[in-house]
Amino acid sequence: MPSPRELKDLEKALNSEVNVVNIRLREGEYQFSLARAIASFELELYYPNVKDLIKKLYGEKRTEDPQFVSKIQTILKKMEKSDIVEILPKEKPWELQRYALSSFKFRDVEKNEIVFATKAEIEKTRELIRSR
Repeated sequence: MPSPRELKDLEKALNSEVNVVNIRLREGEYQFSLARAIASFELELYYPNVKDLIKKLYGEKRTEDPQFVSKIQTILKKMEKSDIVEILPKEKPWELQRYALSSFKFRDVEKNEIVFATKAEIEKTRELIRSR
């Protein structure tokens, strides 16, 4: 179960309007794939770390490649600076950083509107929160 702070952040993301960001979110690119994966985890009330994301998108083998993990962490850091993702505080110092979306709706630098959760998915997540 997410912490009270995580639930508050999730509610904020679920209720947010379109966030305008200064990077491109184009299907097929790392930023888009990572944001979509974070959204799918988050809609199930799970906050993924970098290895969870890599495993989901690229398979278990890529999670063991330190250069690839570092590349993905760099992209996630850029996404944090652009207010797409939030890096959540670690519960234990040795844990990997976990991520959450700041919103499920964005307008990227090319003025494209990107939606990572439908109204039905958002309502399903709200029901999941209420049932816990």
